[in-house]
Amino acid sequence: MNESDLPFFISWEVLAGIIVSLLSPSTGVVNSALQAMGVEPVYFMASTFWWPVVFIVSTIWQSAGWGMMIYMAAISSIDPGI
Repeated sequence: MNESDLPFFISWEVLAGIIVSLLSPSTGVVNSALQAMGVEPVYFMASTFWWPVVFIVSTIWQSAGWGMMIYMAAISSIDPGI
């Protein structure tokens, strides 16, 4: 069994919904903050510059929970006497 066979904390569908909601050009929190600072809204999901950044960051965020579980399991199995 490899890592891709095991579940993650956040499914891709839920993560996509969160990302689209946060980065929406009309109702997203990120673009609302940008507009409050006087910056034009950015369509992150269609931008050739921002899409790879969004994809990489969301992939790291999605898999961080699983990585932390593995790390904590490995650390807790080390003998405290060492």
